[in-house]
Amino acid sequence: MNPKDTRSLARRILTRVVELLSQMPGADRIVVRRYQVRSQKIPCAFDGFTLVQISDLHSRWFGENQEKLLAKIRQIQPDLIVCSGDWIDLDYIKEEKECVNTLVKGMLSIAPVYGILGNHEARAMHKSVFIHEMRELGVTMLLNETVYFMKDGESIALTGFVTSYHTPLRENKTNYDAICSAYAKALEPEELYQKASYKMALGHRPELIDLYQKLGLDLVMAGHAHGGLMKLPGGRRLLAPGQGWFPKFTHGAYRKGHMALIVSSGLGGPRIGILPEISLVRLTRPDTSIQDGGKTQ
Repeated sequence: MNPKDTRSLARRILTRVVELLSQMPGADRIVVRRYQVRSQKIPCAFDGFTLVQISDLHSRWFGENQEKLLAKIRQIQPDLIVCSGDWIDLDYIKEEKECVNTLVKGMLSIAPVYGILGNHEARAMHKSVFIHEMRELGVTMLLNETVYFMKDGESIALTGFVTSYHTPLRENKTNYDAICSAYAKALEPEELYQKASYKMALGHRPELIDLYQKLGLDLVMAGHAHGGLMKLPGGRRLLAPGQGWFPKFTHGAYRKGHMALIVSSGLGGPRIGILPEISLVRLTRPDTSIQDGGKTQ
């Protein structure tokens, strides 16, 4: 048992029951949710640039050697694969380590992989080992850092924000201010960042949408909410960490000002009636909009 797991015994038992229900026959059918993000800020050189977003794997297997999941990604043929956190469930050891590493090796044979830490990595005993081994395998881990993609003299930026498990939102102003400061520092106005026409980010927590918009980002890809844990009659979702009951940001596309937020329902972790999903995100020109193209199986 992870000593950093401070959940009550009742909550851990409930989570485990829901996890078992989420692994019943047929519950591992992966859907692909497709998004077309249109903006005049996207450089011509990156018109049609395609990303696959995975999130919240929680050390879940999808077929032998992760082949079910890898086959879905291969079909898309993305330019880039991004992971918005919670690769592991309890810790990066034994079967969980094998699960993550198998998927990572397979993804790296398809496209470059960029990732961030979710709350489960942030609280893991072997956090530093996880970061080191991901980098050794070839994953670019973004820890409040920004990278740039250049093509035909044009560039776009991708920033990765670190998630802290024990950091409430506005309930604790000191912690919230610390997040604001750390995230702003990751976007310090260096010359390359200012020249990047389009600014993307990986941020595990969707409920920080106001902060992401304040930072001047164009597109943020998040997870963490597991699609709202359970789909209720009428499509409403039940619960999400950091948002509580009947959460607002659980899955799909949202807009805040000019910024687009894409929230993946993710792949693993507790969920009832919410299938595992990956996101296909295609950047296109010319008008400014985000279109949810629905799901395919």
